[in-house]
Amino acid sequence: MSRYFILITFMILLLTATSCAPSREVADKKLASACEGSIKILYEQNDKIDIQKTSFLSRKGHDNVSLRIVKLDANFVRSDGIIQEKTWTCSYKEQWSIFGYMPEFYSLEKDGMRYGNFDGKIVGDFEALMKINIATEEALY
Repeated sequence: MSRYFILITFMILLLTATSCAPSREVADKKLASACEGSIKILYEQNDKIDIQKTSFLSRKGHDNVSLRIVKLDANFVRSDGIIQEKTWTCSYKEQWSIFGYMPEFYSLEKDGMRYGNFDGKIVGDFEALMKINIATEEALY
């Protein structure tokens, strides 16, 4: 009887824990929002970003971590009215566990500039990296 009680208790805990993690679709929406927020923080306040297409890719990073790549294709409207087509790429380190989904900022490429982790080295302006991390945290948590 006590074996069954322990087994049932364990199964309930496992089901509860796994139900706390979002689906891939929900996680991707959060990551796309985090990427867009991180990009917006690096431009002028009056600039507008009109996302046309969002795509996702999973791969292993340089340090063998699981990464989710978010690619945003957009029309970018500068405050002076000039419209440009742009593509930005954000990468997020992902961890899925029984405790839930825990993504964190890994890297961002924008206009030939790189921020974050590339080939095991941290690149980019420190102030920009701080802004990106804050925007990521706001979007994800």
